[in-house]
Amino acid sequence: MMHIIRTVIVFILLSVTMFINQEDNLFARLGMQGNYVALIALIFLFALLLSNRSFHIVAMAALLSLAANMPAEFSLNFGLDRDLFSGFMVAPFIEYHEDTLSKLG
Repeated sequence: MMHIIRTVIVFILLSVTMFINQEDNLFARLGMQGNYVALIALIFLFALLLSNRSFHIVAMAALLSLAANMPAEFSLNFGLDRDLFSGFMVAPFIEYHEDTLSKLG
């Protein structure tokens, strides 16, 4: 039951950060502008992947998602591109562990 509650909370948190700047967010830059079903499906997938991670990883992903989906001028004030934030946001999703590799081979 706790896992379901945690997944719902992460889903709501990521939904808020993804729907902030709908015209120019990360998914609109990838060509999925206006496709809300795909956006919600991807947010749900990310929430499932993040739900069993530590609080620090979830908070980092939420903050980087917020920074990646803000208008371009926001990140350019820091001298960084928004896509850099999205790259750091996706990194915990593709992170692998030694025990995962030992199971494969």
